Amino acid sequence: AERLAKAGMNAFGQNAQAAAQGAEAMQMMQQEARFYIDFVNKITDQCFRKCVARFHDADLNTGEQACVDRCVSKYFDATNKVGEVFQQQMQANASGK
Repeated sequence: AERLAKAGMNAFGQNAQAAAQGAEAMQMMQQEARFYIDFVNKITDQCFRKCVARFHDADLNTGEQACVDRCVSKYFDATNKVGEVFQQQMQANASGK
C-alpha cells in the first residue's frame, strides 16, 4: 500500500510538473503572439504614415506601393540588426566579457 501511495504521489508530481510546463509554454506562446501583433501594428502605422498622403483612391498607387515595400523591408532589416546586436551583447555578457 505504501509503495502504491508513493507511486501515486510520484505520478501526481509528474502530472503537476507537466501541467506547469504546459502553462509556461502557453504563456510564452501568448507573449510571442503579442510581440508579433505589436510588431505588425508598428510597421503598419509607421509605413502608412510615411507612404500614404492622400485617401482619394481605394488602392495604393504605384509610388505608394513601392514606398510601403521599401519601408517594410527597412523595418525588418533594422529589427533583425537590432536583434543580432542584442544577442551578441547577451552572449558577451554571459561569457563574462
